[in-house]
Amino acid sequence: MTDLPSDASLDYGAGDPGGDWTAAVLQFTRAMRQLPGLAVSSELTISLGSVTPTQGIHTVDTEGDAAADDLATIAQDNLPDGWPLLISCVDAARVVTVKHGGGGAGQILLVDSADLVLDDPNKWLELRRSGTTWVEAGRSYGADMAALRTWLGLQAGATLKHNLAATAAPTANDDSAAGYSVGSRWVDVSADKEYVCLDVTATAAVWTETTAGGSHTHTLSEITDAGTAAGKNTGTAAGDVVEVQTGGKLPALDGSQLTNLPSGGGGLYASVQVFTAGGTWTKPAGITKVKVFVTGGGGGPAGGNLGGENGQAGGTAIEVIDVSAVSSVAVTVGTKGALPGGDNAPGGDGGDSSFGTYCTGEGGRGGGTGNPLGTGLGGDINITGGENTYGSSSIWGSKFAWGGSYTDGVVVVEEYE
Repeated sequence: MTDLPSDASLDYGAGDPGGDWTAAVLQFTRAMRQLPGLAVSSELTISLGSVTPTQGIHTVDTEGDAAADDLATIAQDNLPDGWPLLISCVDAARVVTVKHGGGGAGQILLVDSADLVLDDPNKWLELRRSGTTWVEAGRSYGADMAALRTWLGLQAGATLKHNLAATAAPTANDDSAAGYSVGSRWVDVSADKEYVCLDVTATAAVWTETTAGGSHTHTLSEITDAGTAAGKNTGTAAGDVVEVQTGGKLPALDGSQLTNLPSGGGGLYASVQVFTAGGTWTKPAGITKVKVFVTGGGGGPAGGNLGGENGQAGGTAIEVIDVSAVSSVAVTVGTKGALPGGDNAPGGDGGDSSFGTYCTGEGGRGGGTGNPLGTGLGGDINITGGENTYGSSSIWGSKFAWGGSYTDGVVVVEEYE
């Protein structure tokens, strides 16, 4: 871009007419040069962990051209309160680490409460002055998508290779060498079937059909080894098969010949108990198994100066438990995380929920804390709570369901005979 006119090209000599007007123009152009995008970026060099910006956009170099240096504070002499500032490193060979919460006037507060490494001139950090502090307003990772996904807490599934327009089923050769990963999807548009990859071992990849549960309804003509009724032993003795009657109908069955069935019609759903606060689950009469859903409390949101980041939904554990020899289980239900103590404060973590010692749903992390994501522990299925980034909803445990952002946890016990 073309820079704004210099002071020398606008200044005037003693006795020149229009002195007041020219002075006003000078004041205006000096203010404009402080805004990002209205002046060419200039270089600042770190001195004792600090720099002094003179306009709204700068590149930052290490002290003495060192391979790495820390930027702990930014002087506020030249930029007024509320002013934006964009910074990046000068060279990838001279890495600048922007320190979070270094303390004192000019300290820098980053939204995830963690240091930011500027190791590429295409990575930028946008700050805004708030009193004696610089608060993060945004960042760009340039072409480093992996770093961006890590910072946002996105799963690796975003980079999986899929084949969504195949005309045949996948084979053992559709493996890691072909670019596929565990979780890759394959759609056979000719047969209207979908598959998911479970193992990518070279030349031995394993794909399983997900369409309609991978089932298939066979006709009699497809069962090549069915034979005829005359060629089979029909009856009720061990090894016999039931003879199919004319029209493909089965005869009436004598239930007394059926074995290995649960007593009393076992396995049937009977009832449910929902805990929104801690307590004790007491087994009703006749119950032999339970399926529990244990979800931790959601994290509280961060303050406005930390980007207003919502808390994470609580983790969920799902487990089927044999309670034949159990009479009661202690239940803990985690509460939602606390609200921030101010605009520069993070939200509180949600509390853990548990069903005895069987399984636990960890509480969701508070917004702006950068703590590990809450997940399920000890369950047959363990689910990490969705991360609400800048107001978005999570997938599991969204703000409209259990354990969402800033929502109390829950324990649901389905009971089976």
